[in-house]
Amino acid sequence: MTLMYVRLRFKKVNEIITIRIRKRSILKSTSGHDVKLIKEVTDRLYHLCRMHYKLCHLMRELNKTFAFQLLCSLAVSMGDVLFQSYYLYHLLFNNVPNVTTTMILCPIAWLVDEMVEIFLLVRSCASSCESANTTPILLHEFRNELDNIEIESHIQMYSLQLLHQKIRVSALGFFDIDYSLIYSIVGAVTTYLVIFIQFDQQTSDIKLYPVGNCSGP
Repeated sequence: MTLMYVRLRFKKVNEIITIRIRKRSILKSTSGHDVKLIKEVTDRLYHLCRMHYKLCHLMRELNKTFAFQLLCSLAVSMGDVLFQSYYLYHLLFNNVPNVTTTMILCPIAWLVDEMVEIFLLVRSCASSCESANTTPILLHEFRNELDNIEIESHIQMYSLQLLHQKIRVSALGFFDIDYSLIYSIVGAVTTYLVIFIQFDQQTSDIKLYPVGNCSGP
């Protein structure tokens, strides 16, 4: 819930900046003569950048607080996906007797639940970071559309400050939580699942064709 609030605040900041960009024609028409309007814009930019800085600080504190929990949650979810996938393979391809529909549907439901949980977690973190890191880009677009040197200098200073406030959410520093994490999890689960299946097949071959002990004279 807190992360959702922070994301909405970032979006609000970006929305206000976008509105200012749409009103660039007013700033162009002033050509530096409307001192009141220039002061209004610079003051608004200052407050927006201060708000952005505080939100970035809040995001970092949230990441520090919940980093271990994120790591454990993702590790448990990945383990559940792996073992439920292997269990489903075992039921379908190893001629298990008395397999019922419930026995098949339970691991499928568990798999779907864990995958949805991972996706929602990644989506929440990635969208928050994207909203935060979009602000300096919008400021640069704003700056490129202006003819006022004073406002341009303020925007350049603020945008450089915000570029150094790039936000990312990580699981205790081991990896970043973004959409690439989903591909990494899918690749890791697939790799370990193939290894488990190979071990299972080797075990079955040993049971079918046991190797006898040959004792010498």
